[in-house]
Amino acid sequence: MAKPVSSEYWSSGLFDFTDNVSICTFGLFCYPLLLDDTARNLGEKKCSCCAVPFCIPITCCLAHMATRTAIRNTYNIQGSIMSDMWSITCCPLCAACQEARQVRQPVPMVVTSQPATTAQMQRR
Repeated sequence: MAKPVSSEYWSSGLFDFTDNVSICTFGLFCYPLLLDDTARNLGEKKCSCCAVPFCIPITCCLAHMATRTAIRNTYNIQGSIMSDMWSITCCPLCAACQEARQVRQPVPMVVTSQPATTAQMQRR
């Protein structure tokens, strides 16, 4: 069984724009679509509320916070809901780009062996 190797820290800083310029450019011009794309890369299905954040800003903020928390939990990154809220409140675009960089980077996998079943042991 393969498990993702995770770190206790984000793969890049909140203001590391030059780590992936294309993600930051995409976020600058299409912020709601970057949020949706990141959530889909994480394996979540998002509603279309991220496509209309300017109509319902609080909905997009809550969806963004849920995605950021899911990323932290998936990659075992230190932090809390309060730190997520501050990142999203102070610079939502920076937070969205950081999340996209985290989800899109190749994740090294560790293969763990499964214990042999009784039938497999009898064949040996």
